Amino acid sequence: MKLEPSKRSCKFHGGKSTGPRTAEGKARIAQAQLLHWARWRSERSELRCRASP
Repeated sequence: MKLEPSKRSCKFHGGKSTGPRTAEGKARIAQAQLLHWARWRSERSELRCRASP
């Protein structure tokens, strides 16, 4: 891994994401998380209903 002079991350691969920094970005991520977990819960409950006799 070759580092750029005076940098702490690889010039080819970069570093870890620091996540959203603006209020709009944070709101967008929060909405995406709500949708993701709502979908996960509904799929999980459907599987439980099918598995129940």
